[in-house]
Amino acid sequence: NKATNVPPVELLWVERSMDGFNAFKPELEEFAKSELIDVKLFCTNSGKSIEMTKPESLTTHGGIVASPGRPKFNELFRSSRDKVFNNQVATKVIGVYSCGPKAMMRDVRFEVQKASIDGVKFYLHEETYEI
Repeated sequence: NKATNVPPVELLWVERSMDGFNAFKPELEEFAKSELIDVKLFCTNSGKSIEMTKPESLTTHGGIVASPGRPKFNELFRSSRDKVFNNQVATKVIGVYSCGPKAMMRDVRFEVQKASIDGVKFYLHEETYEI
């Protein structure tokens, strides 16, 4: 199986509402079937609606369940780092692509810097947008 040589991919996706995931229905359905992509979805507006307190309201296409609230980037990056760190001489690189509001981008930048250690470096690529 050639897929064993492919590095794992973790997709951390943050949306304000569950509607934000709807435009990517085919992709989410494919991700749900993939053994190579670990999808973690977050819905930041989930606590502001009575409807969002029901577990089924946080389920997206393909059955992937979104976590309510903002992600804890420090825990997520540390977990990713620990998965690849093995005390070898070669430095491992974890790529992070981030696009979002200024406050979130600031948090991601800060946590990426904190997560880098000898042996595991995080590379951050940032995109910006305005609404």
